[in-house]
Amino acid sequence: MMRIICGVLLIVLSVAADQEFMSPGVRAAIRVYDECQRAEAGFSVCLKKKAITFIDRVTKVDAINVGEGVRIVRSADSPVVDVPKSLGEDLEKSLPRNAEARDEALTTLLADRVARFLSSRTVMVTLPKVSPDEIGRSVEE
Repeated sequence: MMRIICGVLLIVLSVAADQEFMSPGVRAAIRVYDECQRAEAGFSVCLKKKAITFIDRVTKVDAINVGEGVRIVRSADSPVVDVPKSLGEDLEKSLPRNAEARDEALTTLLADRVARFLSSRTVMVTLPKVSPDEIGRSVEE
């Protein structure tokens, strides 16, 4: 099922590439997909490793701009946690050799990282500045 979804995503991204408006994020997603398609360990394992690495990097950032007026920020009561090396040699050595057990261990690790990130963040929405005249015109319309 995941391969089908990723395949559809790749087709959509390929169409976007032909239209020459690929953002760096889209190019990165295509690169990750291509790398994981060719990974010896398997698509799922590769994707989970990359997701863990990404979350570890994002966890170190205090604020992330999601869009105009929307930011994800570290909660004031959340201490800065030293993120362990996500995919260093130590982790690779600690993962089980069995493919199924390895996949399960990565799933658990990924869920832990995501939970830790989400529980330490707050979404902040900044409303646009408007004048009383603008509000008056909006009400009249």
